[in-house]
Amino acid sequence: MDPDARLGSAAVSAHGQGSSIRAQGARMWIEREGTGEPVVIAGGGPGKGHAHYHPWFSALAERFEVVYFDYIGTGRSDRLANRGDYSIRRYADQIEAVRLCLGVQRIAVIGVSFGGMPALDYAQRHPGAVKRLVLSNAQISARTWQERNIDVVNEALRVHFPERWRTLTAMRDRGVRSLDAHYQELFAELLEHLEWSEAQHPQLEGDDFNAPNLEVYAGIVGEDPEWEVTGTMAGFEPDLALVSAPALVVTGRWDRMTTPAFAQELAPRLPDAELAVIEHSAHRPWAERPRDYFERVASFLA
Repeated sequence: MDPDARLGSAAVSAHGQGSSIRAQGARMWIEREGTGEPVVIAGGGPGKGHAHYHPWFSALAERFEVVYFDYIGTGRSDRLANRGDYSIRRYADQIEAVRLCLGVQRIAVIGVSFGGMPALDYAQRHPGAVKRLVLSNAQISARTWQERNIDVVNEALRVHFPERWRTLTAMRDRGVRSLDAHYQELFAELLEHLEWSEAQHPQLEGDDFNAPNLEVYAGIVGEDPEWEVTGTMAGFEPDLALVSAPALVVTGRWDRMTTPAFAQELAPRLPDAELAVIEHSAHRPWAERPRDYFERVASFLA
């Protein structure tokens, strides 16, 4: 593998310069904007490309080089033949491929939501390569994904949408599982309430490549991903004591999944960590309160 090998000519995207690099025998898309020390965005999902982080993270490009990438299986990157080949470990290795492509010894990493897991796996296995680590509304393990994502969503459905919950449980009794298109559709409105602090919220940007890849979702979380972790994520539990880089744990005051209480439990478990609670925001403080969020993050990274 030659992580520095660029495939084809670079293309100017809506945000910075974009091109494909070779990683793990596949093409992986990266984009770069700004100048300065590199800050790599390990995005959420799993199964989504990076496009919905535009234009928000451009705020960091005034002081840093912001580096976005699409995990293999998402966005403009190649797809794999077998869903079982998608994993947190392979996604963490793709962060290393980005670093090698940049030709630098150390990078800052921002792990957003699901991206907290590959970011933590990378930080504990490559301690000398991570200058600073931001865990932004981040999940950290298979256990927290089950308890604070799957179980929280199902409890909210049961309590706030009892008629929808009855429909879903009846579907499950008939053998329908949560990758079913109708099952996923019934989830959509609830997630809006859990992930934003207000009914009127910013619209995230997307593009033709930004549709979520359910093959990745099923491979990493499992065949019944709204019910139980059984995919390649199962058993993932980072050793937080091995994360030597200074860390910033960020949460939104009204995030229902990666709550302030969870963030307050997480920060002391890291050897060198600060906590930031962004008011008037939920799971995406970078979109709801961008000024507060990026001032805090930029100050930490600097």
